[in-house]
Amino acid sequence: MNPSESQWTQPELSVTAYRGSRDHSTNSNNLGSHWSTDPGVAEYFQSNGLDGRSGLRSSKRITAEIPISSIETDPAILKRKGVGDTQRYEGGPINEKEITVSKGAPVSVRSISTFGPKTKTTVSKDAEAIESNIPRSVDYQQPGDSDLLEKVSKTLDRSRTRTYKKSREMKA
Repeated sequence: MNPSESQWTQPELSVTAYRGSRDHSTNSNNLGSHWSTDPGVAEYFQSNGLDGRSGLRSSKRITAEIPISSIETDPAILKRKGVGDTQRYEGGPINEKEITVSKGAPVSVRSISTFGPKTKTTVSKDAEAIESNIPRSVDYQQPGDSDLLEKVSKTLDRSRTRTYKKSREMKA
């Protein structure tokens, strides 16, 4: 191979980005356009609006490589999608470190992590029932309640990560 030919076979530049979602389902033709370079921001959107006990349950986090050509640059589209509007949380504005991907553009998914049971089983329903019967405040809990909460949380807060050896191309 001629050395000058190798410059045309170089992989496209990309950025690692994360997306948090409040469900387990993954539509490989519509992953969504709002991504972040900060995994903590993705986690915030996974748990957005939930109480401390249920945390990340029934959510997922996607890790992907976003090619530079897939990043949206049209100012009108970015404005319409609300890019630059600051999200608020208890401590003030959140710096989303957002990467906006063009609709239908390819992204290379490296892994998908799901949190909590994917389906309601007898075991998970029983664990939820036990958890809901224990008072949230430690002041009102009975002896042994914290051990019981720890036991049921192993069922309800379990996480699974599917990592792809070769990235899977999906659409934003």
